[in-house]
Amino acid sequence: AVDFGSDSYLSSHLALGKAQSPLRARFPLGRTAQAQAAMLTSQGEGSTDTAALRKSTGGYGMFTLKLDKLDGKFGIAYRAEKDGLVITGIIQGSAADLHNQLADADRALCVGDRILAVNDQQVNPSALTVEEANCKALVAEMMSANLQTATFKLLQFGPRWHVEGVTSDCLDKMQVYEEQGLSLELVTPDALALLDDAMVKESDFKKLSMNQMLLILLMVALPNAVFVALWSDMGLGFALFNALAPSMMNMAGNGIIFMAMCVLVGMYLVDWQKWESKVQRVATAVIVIYACAIGGIVKARFYPQAPLVITLFHLPIAIGMLRATALKMVRRASFYRGIGLGCFITAIAILLAWLAWMFVDAWDGNNVYNDATKANLVEKSSVLYNEFTVEINDRLRSIDYQWDCQDKKVTDFDIEFGMTIDNGYSLTAEEKKARSKACSSVKTIWFLLWIAPFISVMTNLVIAAFCAINGTMSEVDDTSKAEKALKQFILMVGVLLLCMWVAASVAGASMRLTGTLMAFCGAALVCLFIWMYFEVGAKLIHSTLRTSKIMTTLVAVVTNDWFRACFIIGFNMMIPTMFVIELIKQKVRRLRNTTQSKSWLTPEAQTALDFLWNWQWSGIFVKV
Repeated sequence: AVDFGSDSYLSSHLALGKAQSPLRARFPLGRTAQAQAAMLTSQGEGSTDTAALRKSTGGYGMFTLKLDKLDGKFGIAYRAEKDGLVITGIIQGSAADLHNQLADADRALCVGDRILAVNDQQVNPSALTVEEANCKALVAEMMSANLQTATFKLLQFGPRWHVEGVTSDCLDKMQVYEEQGLSLELVTPDALALLDDAMVKESDFKKLSMNQMLLILLMVALPNAVFVALWSDMGLGFALFNALAPSMMNMAGNGIIFMAMCVLVGMYLVDWQKWESKVQRVATAVIVIYACAIGGIVKARFYPQAPLVITLFHLPIAIGMLRATALKMVRRASFYRGIGLGCFITAIAILLAWLAWMFVDAWDGNNVYNDATKANLVEKSSVLYNEFTVEINDRLRSIDYQWDCQDKKVTDFDIEFGMTIDNGYSLTAEEKKARSKACSSVKTIWFLLWIAPFISVMTNLVIAAFCAINGTMSEVDDTSKAEKALKQFILMVGVLLLCMWVAASVAGASMRLTGTLMAFCGAALVCLFIWMYFEVGAKLIHSTLRTSKIMTTLVAVVTNDWFRACFIIGFNMMIPTMFVIELIKQKVRRLRNTTQSKSWLTPEAQTALDFLWNWQWSGIFVKV
């Protein structure tokens, strides 16, 4: 596959017309007898300072040549631009094609080269538009009926990997051996993915060294240490949550996330994934992702699980970075065992520290979850109780833990001389519900701060178990790598979905833990999808799924009208919104001249629309 950096690749195919072998036309190899016998002359001079010319013009050099027409044509396809006629294709069997088969590599006509002059007609070098470039005069000169021979002045601008260098030498050798009877078979991308995977020798991978194991321990311990230090009662948890408690912080979080989403949509509209600079792509993606993360942390007043999930999410990120860099050439089984051992050691260390914090008087002592500890947690949450307000009897007041949350009195109170006095007003059912919700929100926060180290322990143990299973299955050869990974993936997705269902059904009523459990399960699902993509690879997954029995079952499930009904329920208004965004994206592509399509929608959106169009919508809406 070749990226010409423009639409020249497509244009060359379109320009070739009915040529039986467009590959042959674009790869002019060999010196045929027909070319040697052709009545062609080729003369001119090359640039004496190619490097300087390339630096000043962006090209590789300048040369002139003479061509005689064959059947009244030169056989050059082109398009007009302000800097000349850009060659978009060489027609097979034409004068230009025969010249390429006879000429030296540095004098071949290539897609992307610029025609600067034809005989006496020249391009205006100071032109700012196509109209000012005098391209029409060049075209008229070439198409003149009285003209049989023309002198061209060209600027080498197109890629030349196919006419000189290693690639050209290989193609020349392939042609010679094909003429001697060598048979070459084309390999599909799917089969190539399997071939690439099979060509990796096991001997190229090494076992985990002691230094690498220490690196794993460091990278695993770092996000856990930050998590415990920032978001637990053992560290700065209450100080940070008290600082994030004011309602204005929630509004600030909304603003940050909104701006990040606007930037994300803008990146999508300008085809962010096609940007040439990898640094720019990565930098903008990191900025948007961390802006959303910061916005989620700032909204901790209503989403106390957000800081915990975001911080611990850096644990699989750190593991992935290790696999992609320092541990890239470590054996798969050895890598997973090392990660599993590192997570297990970290979990034991945090568990021991948490137990010491609860039981050892010399540290903090007496932090076992009992009435005394609850009273201490409530005292540390005084700012939180003051910031959470409810509207009772047409007035907005703060929550009082003793009156509202512990005793749950059915009447309201006034504060006189620093004491709560019953004012005789009976709370309505709605007011009781709002008060209970506020109490549960604060209680969830201080309970999460107390149990945060244990959350870290369980997260590490889950990752350790996952890695242990992977390390063991890596030595089993009864199925392919992708098939094994696919089975693990589906099994883990099922377990996580079950956990999410349990979280929604069984979460305690006094503490609003449903959102916390759902958030951690959702983060685990995201990690699982990312692991599946990078561990196996998109091409190998695709080729394996096409023949997998599991995939056959999954296709039957996702094409069922019940599944499609669930899809409509889940995404509803997001579906037309996405089509509106795709319409705008297509408009942006036209303004940026990155597409020649006249369609209102992008090709991807049009494919999706065609797919949705064939659904049995009446039956789906009935199920909805």
